[in-house]
Amino acid sequence: MRCIKIIFVFCVFCSGIRAQQVGSIAEGQAIFIYNFTKLIAWPETRKENQFIIGILGNFETFNALKEHTKQKSVSGRNILVKYFRKASEVDACHMLMIASSEMKEFASIVGKAETESILLIGEKIGAIDEGAAINLLLVGGKIKYEMKSSNLTKCQLKYVSQLEGLAYKKY
Repeated sequence: MRCIKIIFVFCVFCSGIRAQQVGSIAEGQAIFIYNFTKLIAWPETRKENQFIIGILGNFETFNALKEHTKQKSVSGRNILVKYFRKASEVDACHMLMIASSEMKEFASIVGKAETESILLIGEKIGAIDEGAAINLLLVGGKIKYEMKSSNLTKCQLKYVSQLEGLAYKKY
């Protein structure tokens, strides 16, 4: 069964996700965010009872992710999706997607991400340079991602090679 899941993730990432195929960009982002949980490992110190995914400033993606992760888990842990209106509200989470409208807040979150092993995900050109490990982009009508492995390792996160191999761009 695990092999089938990995093959599915591989197929989704290889082809990209057409925004019109899933109904919206937010739904496509939700699918990618959830699938990243299968390709990244957090340190033992982050093995809490719940797996927490935070969304800063993008309510549509928050709603889509909340719907997409119903009845799903990460390594046997229930998923809790949290919405944050501003950077000062951000608290403990394993992943944090920062909306393009909140890019000005990136610098204030990067240090916290590194010390607390939070995967930072952006959605705007330049997010990788600001400290995001993964950046979701719309390329030719498809959602794709770029990644910077050094930003993952700064946060003590490990990843399977497919994550890098399937990235639209690697830095």
